[in-house]
Amino acid sequence: MAMLVRTEHKIFEMYISGKDKLGKPSSKVADQSQRIKQAEASIELRTVEQALGTQILESKKKNACSGKTAVASAYAIIT
Repeated sequence: MAMLVRTEHKIFEMYISGKDKLGKPSSKVADQSQRIKQAEASIELRTVEQALGTQILESKKKNACSGKTAVASAYAIIT
């Protein structure tokens, strides 16, 4: 199991660095690394959006306030 995790980590590092198995630059791998970085950024953004959405709904339920007030209070809670 540990070997598999190490191998996956090594492959992930290889994709991020844009190099192939032999350490040579690879445009195909570089394209994949860009996709990986974009996917990670997208996941982080979705997580923040979900947290913000949850906070907005909770603020509206608790305070029976307008949408703008709920967004402002949710943003304050998250940051």
